[in-house]
Amino acid sequence: MEKVKRIQKNNEVDEDFKLTEEDIQALLEAEEDIREGRVYTLEELIENLKRECGFKGKYLDKLLKS
Repeated sequence: MEKVKRIQKNNEVDEDFKLTEEDIQALLEAEEDIREGRVYTLEELIENLKRECGFKGKYLDKLLKS
């Protein structure tokens, strides 16, 4: 967070970067996944595994608490 504040304060924006075709494809696929609702929070994923696949155990519960 400190770095973000320093960059905002000093207007330090790095514009010398290049995106490859693979980078662009990955961004587009991620955007589509979000738009189509194929992205879940960790809690939603664990609950789905429990409900639909019958997964259970203390480790899944521990993940939910962390």
